[in-house]
Parts: sequence; C-alpha cells; structure tokens
Amino acid sequence: MNSINWYQTFFSGLAIPFWQRAIPPSVTETEIEFVLRQANLVANSAILDVPSGAGRHSLMLAKRGYRVTSVDISEDNIRDLITQAEALNLSITPRCVDALQSDLGGPYELVLCLGNSFSYFPYAGMRRFVQNIAAATAPGGRFIINTGVLAESILLHLKPGFEMETGDITVRVSNQYLPADSVLKTEYAFLQGEKTELKTSFHYVYTLAEITRLLQGAGFGLLSVFNGLDEQPYQLGDAQAYLVAQRR
Repeated sequence: MNSINWYQTFFSGLAIPFWQRAIPPSVTETEIEFVLRQANLVANSAILDVPSGAGRHSLMLAKRGYRVTSVDISEDNIRDLITQAEALNLSITPRCVDALQSDLGGPYELVLCLGNSFSYFPYAGMRRFVQNIAAATAPGGRFIINTGVLAESILLHLKPGFEMETGDITVRVSNQYLPADSVLKTEYAFLQGEKTELKTSFHYVYTLAEITRLLQGAGFGLLSVFNGLDEQPYQLGDAQAYLVAQRR
C-alpha cells in the first residue's frame, strides 16, 4: 500500500461496518432529495454511483425506479450491496472494478460521486477519473460531487486527531497534511473488542479552481457549488462542498 493505490485495499474488515453505521438513513434520504432537485431526471433514467460503497445512495435511487449501476473496488462493499438489493427485490447493476482503470459503461443521465470519495488520486489519476466519468455521461447529463477536502475547507480547520464510535466499533483518527504533495494522510485505528485494525488513507487536496479546470478539461461545465444540502452557496472555510456539473 502507498499513497497512489491505498484505496485498492482500504475498504475491508472493520472499515466496512463502521462506515455503513456512521451515516444515518435520514442523511442519505436528504442527500437523495438534493440530488433529484439538481439532476432534472425523467422516469427510468440511468444513474451511475461511483464509488458506491455498500450502496446507500444506489438503493434509495433504485427504490424510486431509476436504473442504477453501482461501481466499487471493494468486494465486501459490492457483496453487501447485492445482499441488500436482493432482500429489497431491487434491480441494481453491481460492478466490482477500479473506476480509474475501467470502462464505466453508459450513457448515464446522472453520475454521483458522494461520501467524500472524489479526491482519492493525485492529479494525473484525477484527470483520468474525470475523463472516464465524462465518457460515461450523456450530453446534458449531470455529475454531482461531494467533498470535504477542498483546500479552501480542510486547510483552515484541519483537526490533528479525533475519535468516533458506531455501535461496538471505535475508530481513532490521526491527520497529517503533507504540503510537498498537497495530500491529507489519515491514519485509522479501528477497535472492536480485542480486535484492532490499522489503515491509512490519502486524500489529495485541490482548490475549487483546480477541480473546475479538471471538469472543464473533460467536457463538463460547473453549474453550482453549495456548502450543504439546503443549497446555500459555498464560501471560504465551509466544511463541505457539493458541486453540480453538466456534460456539454
């Protein structure tokens, strides 16, 4: 594992149930309502959720009748998604692939990259990822991104460490910003009873202008940047950003 391919092995073990429990269904429902206000979809529209995780957004969209393709590199996440979809009798197309290296299919009227999973790659990888998304997006289709690691957000309020709990799992988090690479290195200790799992993630930190240029270079126009789901404009220091782009 290194700062380039960390995401290929991070999402396994205790990290899976921890993150599944960390976001209440009510939050996901509010995100979906936001997405649908921004997306201008018609019935039976095709949607790509990437990376989908265990499918909290995919499942809610499939319940509403949309054709959802869920892409994630984690076998554990895709297995859990399939189990949930079958239990709910939902039709979802799951794909366990690396979105950086794979044809994502399409065309899709909407692509989602939510849950702070947009900045997993250094610049060359980010450019390839956005180009893959663009190739899968129908003209006029929307690309909606959520990130908490814009430079204008994270660098003003970086916490060196904190602890979170979900049920019987505790995670201790230690953050370090590496300025030479503009990357946030986060070390996790997942604790459950006598079990401890150590993991490291790397989120590459880009300014809003850099992300705008990445999108424009792939054929997207940036329509809006909000600081949350109530659609207020993003401002310097806001903790979260929701970007809405449209394929030209």
